[in-house]
Amino acid sequence: MRWAAVVAGVGLFWLLGNPARAESIEDGGSPPCDCEAAETQSGPWSGSLALGLSAAVGEDKIFTASADWSSVYDARPHRFEAVLSGFYSLENRENNVNRQYGRAEYRNYFSPRWYAFGALSAERNLQQDLQFRVTPVGGPGFQLLDRDRPEAKILKRDSASLQLGIGYQYQRLSSGGQRAVDQDAVLELSGDYAMTLVRDITWSSRVSYTLPPTQPRNWHVLGDTTLNLPVIGNLGVQVRLTFDYLNGPELDSGAGEKLSFLGSLGLSYSY
Repeated sequence: MRWAAVVAGVGLFWLLGNPARAESIEDGGSPPCDCEAAETQSGPWSGSLALGLSAAVGEDKIFTASADWSSVYDARPHRFEAVLSGFYSLENRENNVNRQYGRAEYRNYFSPRWYAFGALSAERNLQQDLQFRVTPVGGPGFQLLDRDRPEAKILKRDSASLQLGIGYQYQRLSSGGQRAVDQDAVLELSGDYAMTLVRDITWSSRVSYTLPPTQPRNWHVLGDTTLNLPVIGNLGVQVRLTFDYLNGPELDSGAGEKLSFLGSLGLSYSY
């Protein structure tokens, strides 16, 4: 995609094109340290807000507006994260490009690696004829990575975790006068990875697999990845891709799509 190439090019130029950094490296020294900026970023709270546009191609070629908000409170042993995202058709609210998603998760670390978590997620996706889905889950998690590298030149911080939850899922599908309600116990396997690069460039990804043991064909996979490039102060450019696959249940009409693949490019504010 052209816009992805443009964003990558701007980010690479911005990362390597700082004259002060180039002169320092040529002289055999280390890159200049912005110690005051590092100190101002301390604290348990962090997050971002982004507004963007994306092109959607279907029965109607339209533009959709996208909005993303995330916030994290990390003061071990406690960690709380909340995420909201949405795609809205600008021309027709009933167009099936509409999708909204939210998730809140709390973790309590009882060792440096192990923790217990509880999470609640909700989703609406008209491409899949999904009017709403609510899924509370809880269980154990394992911190695979949690490294700070303040002296590194490129990768300043990275973290990764894997968790298995047991919960309950309630969802309703509706299309063309047909309705279906599905509710069952579920298992959810999920993993996430996040990194912070030089100049506060951040990249985060998460994927989850949800399976009702009594209805193994009705599994669901959700994944997303977000790249944030700061430009001026707290303002930046954000690229986000979302993969949403619902294998079942299906309505008899078969009008809904199993796969939703959504992308957006927009402005972001990080705090």
